[in-house]
Order: sequence, then structure tokens, then C-alpha cells
Amino acid sequence: ILRVRLRHLAEDNRRRGEIAARYSAAIGRHRRADERELRAPWLAPDVDAVWHLYVVRSRQRDALAARLQQAGIATMVHYPMPIHCQPAYGGDANRGAMPHAERACAEVLSLPIYPEIADDEVARVCAAIENDLGS
Repeated sequence: ILRVRLRHLAEDNRRRGEIAARYSAAIGRHRRADERELRAPWLAPDVDAVWHLYVVRSRQRDALAARLQQAGIATMVHYPMPIHCQPAYGGDANRGAMPHAERACAEVLSLPIYPEIADDEVARVCAAIENDLGS
């Protein structure tokens, strides 16, 4: 299966890059500096990402996820807990030790991105994001 999928890797990466660019454009059209700020992923100019995930950050992540869910858009929190807070590393005893990691884990939300997502579905995600940011 992987040998067959490998033939499609370059095209799949290109497609995810196209989707990521559309999401970033939708977010970029609505810069807000309030509590509902939504930040797109940032890449250095010389980086060529494969966009395995498209992870945004929002101080109101859970509310945003709920609004997107109401619009029929699935999201996911891939990294809900920083490593230093996981039970194997001391759990709650380490909470507060790495505030940037903890804040990131509280703000990250992955939008749907996979090569087979249809253009109209990408447009629906963009419209929902723009509608949310515009309200």
C-alpha cells in the first residue's frame, strides 16, 4: 500500500500546500487583535512545508471549534497536553514550568487538510473562518 501511495506523494503535498494557502489567505483577510484572534501557521520564506497538519492558534480555541462544528466542519486538537505535563513526566506537578508550551497546547486547533478534500469543502471552511472572524 505504501509503495503505491508513494507515487502520489508529490501531488498530495502540492494539493495540501494549495489548501493551506487558501486557509492562510482567508485568515489573513481578517486581522483582529482581540480575544478571538486567530493566527495562521507561520513559515520562513525558504521553507517548503508538506502540511501534514494545518494548525491554527486561537485564544478562544474551544469556542472556535464549537462554532466550526456547528457549521459542519470537523477540527481536532492533536496536542492537547504538553509533554512535561503528561503523567510519565510528573503530570500536574510540572504545570507552570513551561508556560509557552502550555499556552500553545491550550490554543492549537487543526483544520481539515488532506489531499482528497474537495474544493467546495475547502471553500466552506474558508467561509466559516471568515464569517467567524468577521462577526
